[in-house]
Amino acid sequence: MALDMAEIEILLQRRFNCLREIKRLTQEMLDTVSRGDEVSLSLMLDMRSEEIEKYELCQEEIWKKAARGPQESEAVRRIMNTDPEEGLAAAEPEEKLAYQIRKKTVDLIPEVQRLNEQLGLRLNAGQPR
Repeated sequence: MALDMAEIEILLQRRFNCLREIKRLTQEMLDTVSRGDEVSLSLMLDMRSEEIEKYELCQEEIWKKAARGPQESEAVRRIMNTDPEEGLAAAEPEEKLAYQIRKKTVDLIPEVQRLNEQLGLRLNAGQPR
């Protein structure tokens, strides 16, 4: 059974959307910490946890596609492990969108990490910076 690239692209896009929402919620949490609003912070933390779970579920579903057989495994591993820019340059036409979505995701991750570090610093300090 050949890998349905559209399914992979949908899961990659959902994963990217979750990451964008995680970024938005983390930024809002930073603002909330600055205001000292612990109730809103707690609600946003729950919302962010839900988005992280959705992100992980998408990731899991992508890897389940690899378990269908050796061809699927090779294709999923190539798409998920190849540097997106390199993959995009060498991609078959049906794989280009998957690499484009992965590139957007890879570019967004450092922004989310930076915001998360700032949030951690503010929460550990117990006061806004």
